[in-house]
Amino acid sequence: MKQGVTELNRTFIVDSSPLEILNDSIRCIGFDLRGAMETAKWLLGNKHMCPVMVNPIHNICVFPNKSAKHADTMWFNPEHIVRTNTLNGKLR
Repeated sequence: MKQGVTELNRTFIVDSSPLEILNDSIRCIGFDLRGAMETAKWLLGNKHMCPVMVNPIHNICVFPNKSAKHADTMWFNPEHIVRTNTLNGKLR
């Protein structure tokens, strides 16, 4: 499944799902996505859509816009969020 990955100044296509991309990134430092998700739930409580530490050495943490079970889930790095706005003037 081809996915677009957006970085700060570029977008590129990869032949992996978002979860595969995250798992591969976390495996590069000797861990796995399942363990990262379990640790997040352990630290924060059994919450849905917990942020996931991808690389603690580089302080990379991401959070999903919806359940990770959805194929079209987008993952955001808070470091890249410049500002947010309300939708039609309403907080959600």
